[in-house]
Amino acid sequence: MQRYNRIAILALLSSGLASAQPQAKNVIFFLGDGAGISSLNAASIYGYGRPQALYLQRMPNLALADSSTNKEWVTDAAAAATAMATGVKSRNGVVSQSSTAVKDVRDGDNLKTILEYAEERGLSTGIIANDDRTGVTIAAVSAFYAHTNNRQRSGEIFQQLLHPKFGNGPDVVIGTGLKWITAESTKLGHSLEKEVPAQGYAYVHSLEDAQRVEPTRHRLIALFDDVEFDLNAAIEQAVARLSKNPKGYFLVVYSDCHLSNARKTLRRIVELDKAVEAAAELHQKDTLLLMTADHSYDLRIKGETLVETSRAADSAQVVSAISLEEQHTAEEVPVVAAGPGSTRVRGFISNTDVFHVMMGALGWETYRKEATFPVSGDGGWDYITLDSEARRLYISHETQVNVLDADTGKAIGVIADTPGVHGTALASAQKRGFTSNGKEDKVSMFDLATLQPIRKISVGKGPDGIYFDAASKRVFTNNHGSHDISAIDAVTGELVGTVKLEGDGEQAIVAPNGLIYVNSENTAEVVVFDPKTLLVKSRFPLTGAKAPTGLAYDAPTNRLFIACRTPAKLLVMDAANGKIVTAMPIGTGADAAAFDPESKTLFVSNGDGVLNLFRQKSADELVDLGPVMTQPSAKTMALDPKTKRVYLPAADVDVIPAATPSDKTQKKIRPGSFSVLVLRPAQNPAPAAAPKP
Repeated sequence: MQRYNRIAILALLSSGLASAQPQAKNVIFFLGDGAGISSLNAASIYGYGRPQALYLQRMPNLALADSSTNKEWVTDAAAAATAMATGVKSRNGVVSQSSTAVKDVRDGDNLKTILEYAEERGLSTGIIANDDRTGVTIAAVSAFYAHTNNRQRSGEIFQQLLHPKFGNGPDVVIGTGLKWITAESTKLGHSLEKEVPAQGYAYVHSLEDAQRVEPTRHRLIALFDDVEFDLNAAIEQAVARLSKNPKGYFLVVYSDCHLSNARKTLRRIVELDKAVEAAAELHQKDTLLLMTADHSYDLRIKGETLVETSRAADSAQVVSAISLEEQHTAEEVPVVAAGPGSTRVRGFISNTDVFHVMMGALGWETYRKEATFPVSGDGGWDYITLDSEARRLYISHETQVNVLDADTGKAIGVIADTPGVHGTALASAQKRGFTSNGKEDKVSMFDLATLQPIRKISVGKGPDGIYFDAASKRVFTNNHGSHDISAIDAVTGELVGTVKLEGDGEQAIVAPNGLIYVNSENTAEVVVFDPKTLLVKSRFPLTGAKAPTGLAYDAPTNRLFIACRTPAKLLVMDAANGKIVTAMPIGTGADAAAFDPESKTLFVSNGDGVLNLFRQKSADELVDLGPVMTQPSAKTMALDPKTKRVYLPAADVDVIPAATPSDKTQKKIRPGSFSVLVLRPAQNPAPAAAPKP
């Protein structure tokens, strides 16, 4: 496990205000294509003759969202909508697949969307879109219901609307693209006139015909080519059908505000603004209404000396003073919101945070930030170890281990002189602790009560992960330099032997069956050894993924949970025979995993700022509970089995650009930014001893 060196570019959303708000029953998500700050400014002056006259500019909660992708600074609609629909940054041209996808070359992992989570939880869902070509299959909308490595495959995308990979597909679809989607579907051998009704939809070709479909028909597709249809009327038609579901609904409304004609663009924004205001007046009591843009583009009023930019001029004249270039731009886009859960929309955020705001508003955010414990000192870090009984946290920190009170964050002490420390192992019965000092090929043995050093023990080269087996009373270090495992007597501190791992060990599990399971990162296998004889018993090669890091275990089902980096995937393995029984997509840069047997909840922490949670439904089946936003760099963690809190060390890292093309980008941890994030279950009140944020 390498000490952290990723970039921290994402700020945590505050959860304190969110917990005080009532839960949203519904969400209406508005996406204005290209409707950035400059476009809203121009539309307000064009439509009302004054700045900040749009309802969007008067909504109570405002944030500015970074719009970059995992690979590019300037996003397209596919990557932007994927980030907002799934909470994960991917890449341009790819629709709700991970960043391992390459447009039109290979698939990545399918990323479940908030619309699909809504369907799985029994809510009704809908989409509305007015794009002039691809219509309801445009990437900005299809990212909520489809998964493909090429946003242009409208025929394939529409088939996923009818035959979804998750959930049961949108219930109400109203919008454009009839001619295009029909033609693209025909190329693939599909007849929409037959297949749409066969999936239980009423299928019509105008908004007026949709209005005439009997109200008892809950599933409706109205596909036509009139881009000037009444957006507000479409919303009310959709809400009328979707709201019959007592569990609530999730509705996506897309308006194309990225046109080559400035006057049409501004008019479209004013119409969208009126639709948002009308929906807010009718529904915001129990509905989160959120509007944002996928990206901005270069539409702005320019020219301080022009007659057209004078306040005395007719506001419609401002169009002639507009500079318009159709290419996307990289700046932040506005996010505005009203209704339950909307107060989390504030400050500078990421477009991925939009997903978390909506999940939180609906009450589906399984964990929330409770506190941040500052940690003194600078430098890198790796594992964090929790002593649940003694209520202590041990945080590896470059040349020392910081020890904090697990409930208050108060500094208890420091274990000094641990160069390149990776982790800490605790032998509570022996009243001893051990640290793996990667830069000196030694282990420090210390007194648990006083934190004072007792001795140093020479081990293999590059000790990394470290853990204690109570049955054998031995401490083990995974040595990356010598590709083996050193065994230490926890009582005497003597080196007693070596396990021939033949790989770089990462996280390990001491199982109740008397065996130890270790992820071997570079050989892509799980190695099983006997801690008493130090003999390797089995080697289980991984299929479908490489670079295993995090590892967790469930004893009753004898299942191993293996977090891999290449690709970003969680593998579930039968520990008896090494068979992979299922796999799930996770965030990028996974480095730790933990399993809570009481709640049957699995946790995987990732360097991209995502904590994945899964519920074990059966031995071979996991239910995705949705990602929880942490912070980029929060790749390792400790789970408290008593309080169910999760502790994640993290820091901000500044990027120093390369001086010349031949130089490398430098990364530097920002002084004073190192801390431990404390998350707690969102649905349960924190114990009285819990610290305040």
